[in-house]
Amino acid sequence: MRKPGGAVAAEKAALRGILLARRDSVSHDMARIAGRRILGAVAGSPEFCGAGTVACYYPVGSEVPTQDIIGEAASRGKRVCLPRMAGGALEFRTVDGPGALERAGSGPFGTTEPREGCPACGPGEMDLVIVPAVGVSMDGTRLGHGGGHYDRFLAGLGGRGGGGPPVMALAFARQVVGSMPAAPHDVPVDVVVTERGLFRTRR
Repeated sequence: MRKPGGAVAAEKAALRGILLARRDSVSHDMARIAGRRILGAVAGSPEFCGAGTVACYYPVGSEVPTQDIIGEAASRGKRVCLPRMAGGALEFRTVDGPGALERAGSGPFGTTEPREGCPACGPGEMDLVIVPAVGVSMDGTRLGHGGGHYDRFLAGLGGRGGGGPPVMALAFARQVVGSMPAAPHDVPVDVVVTERGLFRTRR
């Protein structure tokens, strides 16, 4: 559902509050169970199996946990890249174990980032990009925290038929909605994975 950018900000803000509350309501035990199911769906997907380099995220707060996904990728010999903030933009660095990470929660917004000396990983080197979400719709419209960092990064990937790597959003099932207000700059994701399984978004 596409609308002019100026018309969607208030709708997004209201929906963000609702969906964050839903995500925050997932208990630690339920998040752990859901995380195992999500791991299974991700690890069995052709997008993951065929990827040599996986760009992922390290979870903050109530985001879907990814530590096991990162571990699974590494155990299969895949190159794993995680984001860090640089000049207000996301850049990805290759990590080869826990020692490649800064102190937990020490990055902007409480993130855990790769150390500055970790090798860079450019968009053209990525075979799969896994992103967090506050909410996501059935057509792949993704709602983030509102800073636009992932939107700007994804805009440079060339996805949705532009030759870029597939983008996979992780969410709990309660974060998935039928439709989402979207501005022209919003970049849809290609795949959504929840504890109920994986679906490829409508094109």
